[in-house]
Amino acid sequence: MKTLNLKVCKIILLILTGFCFSCQKFKPNSVLDQSPPTSANDSTNYPLTIIFTASEHTFTDVQISYDDKIFLLEGGRLKCLIGSQLEEVQLPASIYIDFNPQYLAISKDSTFYLRAANGIKVIKNKQLIHHYKVGVHPLPFVNSPEDFGNIEIEIDGTDQSLIFGVYHGNSDPNVFGLEKITKDGHFRYINLARGFLDNEALYFLTAFGIGGTPGALWVSGVGTGSTTQESSSLFKFPLNASVFHYPNSLDYPQREDYNSFSLFPKGSEGAIDSVRFDVLSDIEVSKDGKTVYFKTGATHDPNVVGISNTGDILRILDNQVKIIARNVENKRLAISNDGKTLYIAGNGLAKIDF
Repeated sequence: MKTLNLKVCKIILLILTGFCFSCQKFKPNSVLDQSPPTSANDSTNYPLTIIFTASEHTFTDVQISYDDKIFLLEGGRLKCLIGSQLEEVQLPASIYIDFNPQYLAISKDSTFYLRAANGIKVIKNKQLIHHYKVGVHPLPFVNSPEDFGNIEIEIDGTDQSLIFGVYHGNSDPNVFGLEKITKDGHFRYINLARGFLDNEALYFLTAFGIGGTPGALWVSGVGTGSTTQESSSLFKFPLNASVFHYPNSLDYPQREDYNSFSLFPKGSEGAIDSVRFDVLSDIEVSKDGKTVYFKTGATHDPNVVGISNTGDILRILDNQVKIIARNVENKRLAISNDGKTLYIAGNGLAKIDF
């Protein structure tokens, strides 16, 4: 009798279970049918890990060498992050005499390029091998530190030449032009204005970055000589497509134009040719050139000279733009060689692990 009751209970249980599943299957508003909403524009916000607070350290630049060492500039001194400790790189004291570098670049052969307002110093094996001085060949066309400015510097991995920003007496502290010193020590203007916009308007830059082999130059800026506009365009130039023009100038006539000025609002995420870019304060290109990170900012802050620190960090991968962090302080970005960690430097140091 007990066996019979047990069988009956099992049968009843099976009937009830089947009924419940059939109800869920055919119920129009069933929870099983409500898959989570997805969108090609969904952003992924990654948390920031603080390495140093603003009260501990203030940096002007961060770069990662090809052997995965993290270098920073603090107070005009070159330093290296080893574990959780910040150690000064021991360079000859003479390198810092009348020289206060704010920006840094590192080539494949571990050559360091330090950029200050009065020139560029090239260091190999902790020894000075070149000193490019303002007003002296190959920088004879820059008359003063005010014209030269203190703007970032990059290495073109295609030919190991230097590309750097120069004010050239421009009255707007937000924008600059680009120039180049070739590996054999020749100076070149980089002309990006010719045909840069359809109306041939003069185009001023606010950020640039280089990556990939052959190298690609990514630039962003505003087209009217004034950064009061809170949007900008982003362009990509293949560095192996430059054309030499006399005197001392290089044109990069080929370009990919990812966003021109528009009177109509665009989204901040999506296909690269469909988004609206805010004014950019930094562009960081991975060494393989496949991923681009950039930091947005604003120019309407009366308390800040140049582009403000606060903005979003975005990533371009497979021609899709995604916001990876919002309302982030600091401007300088550096991506690790494996692409798994992004460092953000300025008032303190933070990182994003992917």
